[in-house]
Amino acid sequence: MRRYLLFVLPFLLSMAEPLRTDTKISLLVIDAAGKEHLLNGPVCDGRPFLPVREGLVEYVVSFSQLSRGVVLRKEGKDLVMRLTFKDGREEEVRVSADTFCRASSPIGRASFYLKDIKEIQVR
Repeated sequence: MRRYLLFVLPFLLSMAEPLRTDTKISLLVIDAAGKEHLLNGPVCDGRPFLPVREGLVEYVVSFSQLSRGVVLRKEGKDLVMRLTFKDGREEEVRVSADTFCRASSPIGRASFYLKDIKEIQVR
């Protein structure tokens, strides 16, 4: 059995699709202390989009669709955010406060929780 697993495991792992991040997406992230961070190629919770909820429906929002996201308030384990899309439309959505994001910066690899962020601007 062990020999079988050692043979099959590399095959199964090779079938996994690599994570594709859009390094052309640039964000200006303003943290809760007011410090601005210029970041590229954002990934949140291991995916290249922002996971949000509106009512009981979950959505994945591509950063390329957004122009801005502002944290309005915290309610329990969620953040209420106002998302402004590039077409001018605005939506108020909920996001888990524990959403973990990573991105590249001129300094190095940046990582942050959305609960520590005040605003995100997509450039």
